[in-house]
Order: sequence, then C-alpha cells, then structure tokens
Amino acid sequence: MKRILKILLFGSLVWLILFIIGFLIFPLYQSQNLLFKTIMVIAGALVGMGMLILYYRKVESNFTLEGIWVGVIWLAVNIILDLIVLVGIFENPLGEYFIGTGLRYLNIPVMSIGVGLILDSKIATK
Repeated sequence: MKRILKILLFGSLVWLILFIIGFLIFPLYQSQNLLFKTIMVIAGALVGMGMLILYYRKVESNFTLEGIWVGVIWLAVNIILDLIVLVGIFENPLGEYFIGTGLRYLNIPVMSIGVGLILDSKIATK
C-alpha cells in the first residue's frame, strides 16, 4: 500500500509542477501557441525524468515491472487530474484536450518503462 501511495504522490506532483509551469507561461498559449506547447513538452520530459530518478532510488529489483506500474498509474493520474481541471473547470473540449494534451502523456509510460528496461539490463549484464 505504501508503494502505491508513493506512486500516486509522485504522479500527482508531476501533474502539479507542470500545471504551475503552464499557468506561469499561459500568456504564450494565445500569442505563441507552438512555443507554449514546445516548452510544456520539454518541461514534461524534465519533470517526469526528475521524478523517475527520485522514485527509482528506492527500487531494488523488478525495474521493468515497476516502470510499467509507475507509467500506467502516472498516466492515469495525470489524465484524471486534467479531466477534472482542464476539461471540467476550464471547459476545454474533450476531443481538443486529447489531441492537444492528453496524447502527450503517453511519454510517461514510455520513459518509465524505458528506465526500467535499462536498469534491468544493467543488472543482467553484471
């Protein structure tokens, strides 16, 4: 249970940090939309990788399986929070949300599973 709570907490922090960044640079959304989206993709990669590094420090085995769990849960957490805030509160159209933002969250499991595969392969070669 502690592990799942930690995964949920880290996933929520990823979302919160990116939400704050997006809020701070939101004026670019209307004036330079492509720049806004580019910054958010780069920020997402940096924040996501940073949180993965912090998370994996305590993981001692089964890195790929852990990456799958982390990726799926973080993906779900980020989409659910976006649906509540961006679609629900800010009334972004659902289809537009998934095309413009939601699909980008697929980077989360790509990165988390990738990190797990790399760590497992390093152990296998020792």
